[in-house]
Amino acid sequence: MLDALTSSGLSDVVAVVTRYFGGILLGAGGLTRAYRASVADAVLVSKRVQRGLRHEVSVITGYDVAAQIESEARRRGYAVGEATYGADVTQRFAVAAHEVAALEALAAELSAGAALCERGDSGYVDLH
Repeated sequence: MLDALTSSGLSDVVAVVTRYFGGILLGAGGLTRAYRASVADAVLVSKRVQRGLRHEVSVITGYDVAAQIESEARRRGYAVGEATYGADVTQRFAVAAHEVAALEALAAELSAGAALCERGDSGYVDLH
């Protein structure tokens, strides 16, 4: 079973094969081949999800430029999270480590230096 997973190039997965028949008709070798084939078949039809490390960046800015920053961030492919509206707009983004400085520069450029960027936690997210 492990060989079927590792040869497929997958990581961070678990395979469980349940055997309902307790007889010995397959023999030890046949049983091993049946389990491996079950996992290999499941791997072929499974949906693959790629995960990547992303850093949260909160951009705090005025209402006048918040939509522009969000629009440009979406165009660049940054993940846009929830926004909080109060005296200012706090928009959360999830970006790769090498994109953090670019997002901060974008916010500074579009807000004429008025935007405040706060770096938050990082974690793995599903990529599309």
